[in-house]
Amino acid sequence: MVVGDVFEGLPTIKRQQMINKVLFQHVMDGTIHALHPKAFTPSEWADQQAGA
Repeated sequence: MVVGDVFEGLPTIKRQQMINKVLFQHVMDGTIHALHPKAFTPSEWADQQAGA
């Protein structure tokens, strides 16, 4: 899970691309085997936590 204002107004695919770009080297060197990021804005995360 990644939460940040930076995701505001972005579609899911763009959010995932941003995360993948940051972690790409770790995937390539084997530190991280696979990614399935879920990115939320702070308000979206609050809604998730509230069960909305």
